[in-house]
Amino acid sequence: MYEHHCCGYFAPIAGEIADMGCTATNLMHISNHPAELKKEIGHKLCFIGGFDTQFFEQPSTTKEMIRASIRQTIDDLAPGGSFIATGIYTNNPEFNQFVDQEIKSYGSTKYSCPRPEKTC
Repeated sequence: MYEHHCCGYFAPIAGEIADMGCTATNLMHISNHPAELKKEIGHKLCFIGGFDTQFFEQPSTTKEMIRASIRQTIDDLAPGGSFIATGIYTNNPEFNQFVDQEIKSYGSTKYSCPRPEKTC
């Protein structure tokens, strides 16, 4: 399996990348307008991520604003599958824990099978 990594904008060629055999893109950067792109090629490519991390890291962004953004992303990308909601990792463990918990709790409302517990 080929999982394409791109930290930036590649929407104009995403369909071609999928046609070359790519099965997923990690991480789907917000600059690619993931909700729009998924409507076009979501049947060809699994989207990993898609969260607006630049918005999350602004000093004026509150936890409620982050929660709303996470929920909107999940609402936009989860229907139909081909989406993996993954956490956003920074140097702030408290922030990472908050984001992970919100993704797990809200994301679990979108899938019929419970998420397996992480074992290390």
